[in-house]
Amino acid sequence: MPGFLALDDAGCTLAIFDFEDTGIIAFDWEDMARGPSPDSEPALWFGDIGDNARARPRISVYRVDEPRVRTTPDECPSARQRLVPATRFDLTYEDGPHDAEALLVHPRTGRLFIVSKVGGGEEADLYAAPAELRAKRANVLRRVAGIPDMASVTAGDIDPDGSRLALRNYQSAFEWPIPGDDVAGAFAAEPRTIALPPMPQGEAITYERDGAALVTTSEGAGSVVVRVPDHP
Repeated sequence: MPGFLALDDAGCTLAIFDFEDTGIIAFDWEDMARGPSPDSEPALWFGDIGDNARARPRISVYRVDEPRVRTTPDECPSARQRLVPATRFDLTYEDGPHDAEALLVHPRTGRLFIVSKVGGGEEADLYAAPAELRAKRANVLRRVAGIPDMASVTAGDIDPDGSRLALRNYQSAFEWPIPGDDVAGAFAAEPRTIALPPMPQGEAITYERDGAALVTTSEGAGSVVVRVPDHP
């Protein structure tokens, strides 16, 4: 059964959340993001968007109301296990299937974006979902920007204040300022490069709530979570 964990700064597992619907299948889950729900409450988004063969006619994202997690002064307390309901949204690309591992959600508009994962010599693309997602039919992802020189994008995030976004590949992270709320317009500028520590397979990156640092980790059991302080 798909699910997710809540961890504290020391790496302790505070809570384990399983999706309530036992029919949800984890096909190729790649990224998650935080953003507003339609009623402006915080939500978590999970992207079943991987497609190495570029053969899936539809991909899916799942929205969960962000659970409240109670912290305790105890050292690594016993984690509570809970079921949470999730809303599924199916997505289809306007120009055929793509592999992707980076899911972005704008913190103010709630607009969802996906960045394609391509090999060297190809141009990654930014796809935007409709402003209002519908759960009863496929939502069309439309290409809104190209991202030159960005092969093997494995994760991404938008700063909680909406002012910038970061994408990473297996070696480094790159950051662009966002003009206004125009996520597509960010890629008209040159990014700054952020050095990341070597990892076996770096496939996650996010901003801290206050934007003071990026947090990144690798795929695989026993992976280390690394905090990268902001240094404009």
